[in-house]
Amino acid sequence: MASDLIFVYGTLMQKIGSPMASFLQSNAVFSGEAWIPGTLYDTGQYPGLVCQSASPEKVWGEIFTIENPEYVLEILDGYEGIFGKDTDEYRRSLLPVFQGEAVLHCWVYEWARGYQGMPVIPDGRYESYFAQKESHIRFAKSGEGV
Repeated sequence: MASDLIFVYGTLMQKIGSPMASFLQSNAVFSGEAWIPGTLYDTGQYPGLVCQSASPEKVWGEIFTIENPEYVLEILDGYEGIFGKDTDEYRRSLLPVFQGEAVLHCWVYEWARGYQGMPVIPDGRYESYFAQKESHIRFAKSGEGV
């Protein structure tokens, strides 16, 4: 199943102001806030989402409709460090995301490594957490990928 929808919950969100967030905004149309069941972790410089379909916890983010999915997803995969190796930090999956009463199947970057011992980002909302973490701010402003 192909999709032109992407759910972002970290450095790709509009208010984070990262160069890659600007790239996404230039190549997609914002469709609103949404959530996915799971837990958001602090990996040190950016968040990692662990999806858990039965979780009562919600991770909040934004949905975008991508104008040229093949091109945009290739660029975003590079930013997220997806190279098809066992050592990749993330994997891109097509998952159900909740927006109001609607369930939309969106591309989501999931954390693909262990997360035991990593701090949980409270309330599953990265924006407020980000503003308090200098290492996250430096990473987002740098424009570098994972």
